[in-house]
Amino acid sequence: MVRAVRGGSREGGLNRAMATRALEFGPAVEADIPAIRRLLLEVFGSPEDWRVFQPEVLRWKAFHPHPLWTGSRSYVVRAEDRIVAHGCLIPCEVLTGAEPLRGARIIDWAANRKFPGTGSRIFNGILQLLDVVFAVGGSSDTLRILPLIGFQQTQGGAGYARVIRPLRRWRMSSDSSWKGPARAARDLLRLAKPAHSAGAEWSIRRVTRFDETAAPVMPQAPGPGGFMPCRRTPELLNYLLACPAAAMEGYLLFRGGHMAGYAVLSRVGQECRLAEVWIASSGAGDWADAYAVAATAAARAPETTILTARAFSPVLSASLEGAGFRTTTVEPLFRKERQPDTWPDDRMIELGMLDDDYFYL
Repeated sequence: MVRAVRGGSREGGLNRAMATRALEFGPAVEADIPAIRRLLLEVFGSPEDWRVFQPEVLRWKAFHPHPLWTGSRSYVVRAEDRIVAHGCLIPCEVLTGAEPLRGARIIDWAANRKFPGTGSRIFNGILQLLDVVFAVGGSSDTLRILPLIGFQQTQGGAGYARVIRPLRRWRMSSDSSWKGPARAARDLLRLAKPAHSAGAEWSIRRVTRFDETAAPVMPQAPGPGGFMPCRRTPELLNYLLACPAAAMEGYLLFRGGHMAGYAVLSRVGQECRLAEVWIASSGAGDWADAYAVAATAAARAPETTILTARAFSPVLSASLEGAGFRTTTVEPLFRKERQPDTWPDDRMIELGMLDDDYFYL
């Protein structure tokens, strides 16, 4: 085995006897979880207690009932009775304004280096079940591999952050150099700058589950600027709230007493991620208000020191910047279509954290 980085796989070192073995691609079953976990821990070089590879998390990712997929979402390549490559899909439906496209992100992608080509086989095998597969960012290895297996970079987005308790963040860090207090002082200055705040007509209420009354404010069609979102339903959001790898929170947004949208937050350690904020509006000002309200709710937990988010749409990016967030990472988005000309023209997608694994990593 070799160590691989998130979202990538290294392959090489052909052994003639191994190359002649029959390789079989197909869905995994729950009984495969221990073998899949061993492969992931070895390939990614992760410690045994790494939470995202715990059996209950792998079970939720791949086998917990999902409203957009029937059966296993985990696929493997087997060499006889041995699992030598793996990938788990996160299904989505892209709302194009016409017929939706069946898409997915592939996570936990790993392959044994003694079986070259099996990582690509995972990607291509899953693609045959869909219209399009997406990839977001990744390491230098990932960015090198993706074009080699047919992915094209189609648009870019950004990761955002806002430090809300700089001194606590510094005290809880392991940074004993002069950079620690300097960074805290910088973040204090940034925090002193006024950020956009929503009007008094906006409010937010936490919910333990989403019901059908929230369905009308979920994505129904392309959003601001024509960006295409992915379908959301109460059932899908409830599946995501059950993620065992993060502390998940669901919220409803109200404007003037009427339901206007929703938010999903995920907390991992000191970080709270605005995993998704959505409102039934095309107005840039409304989106800025919605992000400001969600950020206020995210900041309430005293242990939270930093808020993070991601956006591809210029409207959403501007809303985050107005709420005091700053760009921290560039997030290139790649896609590979099963059939040419599947994608509608040059339209862009808003692929949220909930369509990825970032909200709990």
